[in-house]
Amino acid sequence: MKSCEINEAGMIGGCYDKIFSGHFSIVFLITLLLWKHKYISLIPLFFINLVNGILIIMTRAHYSIDVVVAIFVTLFVYQNNISILRYIKV
Repeated sequence: MKSCEINEAGMIGGCYDKIFSGHFSIVFLITLLLWKHKYISLIPLFFINLVNGILIIMTRAHYSIDVVVAIFVTLFVYQNNISILRYIKV
């Protein structure tokens, strides 16, 4: 197992704090977009993301709370259609 050296100056959290899973989020976002454009149906969307979440937790890449938070973050981004470029006037 890797050793954890915490640099106390300026570090918030510990060595293994990840707070939300970008690994889960990107797959979830891609499957939501595929579902929106009718490339996949609802059942594969759920199945792909369920298997992905379980594998991420089983391989200890993230804690289970990281995957749960990733669901809400991804849904927020997907539902609100956030675009940074619309606020930049070039």
